[in-house]
Amino acid sequence: MHVNFNLSNTAVCENWHRPLGSVLKCNVDAAFFAHEECTGFGMVVRNGDGECLAARTHVVPGILSVGDGEVIGILEALSWVYAMGFKDVLFEFDAKGVVVAVKSGAQDVSEFGSLIC
Repeated sequence: MHVNFNLSNTAVCENWHRPLGSVLKCNVDAAFFAHEECTGFGMVVRNGDGECLAARTHVVPGILSVGDGEVIGILEALSWVYAMGFKDVLFEFDAKGVVVAVKSGAQDVSEFGSLIC
């Protein structure tokens, strides 16, 4: 599986941008529900024409930290996309802290860091 990551620079994506060629795009986000005491993840895979090829939601009990929730959502998406057999996928999400941590390559011994490596 070929994986690319893209960080959305805006808090709210105003326009969806199509991937190039035969690349697919998987958008991932996490949501935190204090009243229900759970964390949810949503992910959708689209082709270059914007057609939805697959979508999934997943809920886990407990309210995770924002960083942990975003990382777990991305890991869930990676696992799901792999299991679906998609090969050339661009992942897009708005978790800037996760992207910075992954790109830095610095060792992080915190709980968050253990999820990244």
